[in-house]
Amino acid sequence: AHNFPLDLAAIEVPSING
Repeated sequence: AHNFPLDLAAIEVPSING
């Protein structure tokens, strides 16, 4: 999502760790 390393809920797009 925004600043999170992993997209937990897959709502947006992974940012750092994809």
